[in-house]
Amino acid sequence: MIKKPQPKRRKNSRKNKFWEKLKGTYPSTTTRARELYLDVAHIKLQTNVERLIAAVQQDLMWDDTDMETWHKIQSGYVDWSGQVHKPKAKKKKKSK
Repeated sequence: MIKKPQPKRRKNSRKNKFWEKLKGTYPSTTTRARELYLDVAHIKLQTNVERLIAAVQQDLMWDDTDMETWHKIQSGYVDWSGQVHKPKAKKKKKSK
């Protein structure tokens, strides 16, 4: 049985314009939850970096958390101030 080609459905441009205006107005719940989680994780990471600095200055003994933080700093994921550096996605070149 051969399928008959269906006519393509045309999109209503008025609806597209309406949603373009509203895009970014309201944060989605998943985005908000993700931001809260990142804030808590970021605060914990900053305290781990401060603890590592104290361990490097020989005020504290090195711990497993200090070793994890050291490896994150050496790999470039975190700097010494506790700021997270997310690697940027590589852009694909457009071929003509």
